[in-house]
Amino acid sequence: MRPVYGADDEWSTVEGPGQPRAPLDNERPPICTVQSSGSRLDAECQGRLVSWHGFLSEIAFSVAANKTARAKLSEFTQAQEDQFRRIDAINQDMQHQLIASGPAAEGLLDAPWRAALMSIRQATDSPHRSSAAMAEAQEKLLEAYAESRDSLRRSWIVQELAAAYALSGDPRNAKRWLETAYRSGLKGVNDQLWKSAAIIEQEAEKHAQAYQSYQKQRSRAKTISDLPRLPHGLCRILCRDEGVNPGPGPFKEAGWNGAFADAAMVHRVVQGLGRLFDDLAQLRRTCLQAGIDHHDLPRPYDPWKGGIRVASFFPGEDFDSLAYFDTELPYGPQFSTDIPIDAGMELGTFSFVYIEYS
Repeated sequence: MRPVYGADDEWSTVEGPGQPRAPLDNERPPICTVQSSGSRLDAECQGRLVSWHGFLSEIAFSVAANKTARAKLSEFTQAQEDQFRRIDAINQDMQHQLIASGPAAEGLLDAPWRAALMSIRQATDSPHRSSAAMAEAQEKLLEAYAESRDSLRRSWIVQELAAAYALSGDPRNAKRWLETAYRSGLKGVNDQLWKSAAIIEQEAEKHAQAYQSYQKQRSRAKTISDLPRLPHGLCRILCRDEGVNPGPGPFKEAGWNGAFADAAMVHRVVQGLGRLFDDLAQLRRTCLQAGIDHHDLPRPYDPWKGGIRVASFFPGEDFDSLAYFDTELPYGPQFSTDIPIDAGMELGTFSFVYIEYS
């Protein structure tokens, strides 16, 4: 449901029950559908694939029991393929800010990581030398981790490293690297949230003149019925900083006055962020299954202190990252105090980006 704050504000009455919403032109078939068994059914080839999250979850149970997960070795390569599919889908939504344009397996992998994948394939295809091949994979993954400067990439690398240690009968190191993967992933999601705000800000600069015209029409309106609608294909962006000591944030120029941005692009970025938060939440559950203490796995959001959060209230595609982590609603400022919103991003310490599609 779309939240509306401040019943006395004119924005709370702009959209009437019979008014159509601005089309987002974002219809495209899902890349894959998660099955309850933990496997995945590809929408294009109709083939059965192993889910990366399902695979890693089973690895975690073996780690918690201090047992080797060698029986899952045959699924490692298939699970990796699913992981790259997920990364590729998110990257498309995120306007290719995760990796360069192109398939994830090409744009994501550097030389050490690519070498590690080859060793993992050798381990699955040649059981007689699986131990040596997995040792080579661990060495190359450690090298890839050391060379990477991107937190999300580091998280993806060490998730595979944790699996490699578990499959080699080393649950202690597997557990240690799972925790590292979560902490790197948490930092990476925070970084991507800020990058997304910057991308939206850059997009808004293209429509500065249209927004100025829109503001003039608003200022001339004498009644609610005179208020202009948002132009077709554009959404309204506002930025608020309600912290005690506001820090640097996006939209320094637009800020309270607002800006326009391409609605379809913004919508896809919000959905991509939602996937990143969802993946991080699944990784956290995997870490808990492995026996890692929840105190060592901080959530992205604290109801009292704030944090990072993204939510969409758009019908049919609504979500709230708080729900992924079973986090209670905040006790302080929420996404808005005075306007209706269709989506929102919280950048930490009660700094907000509000999005209105219609």
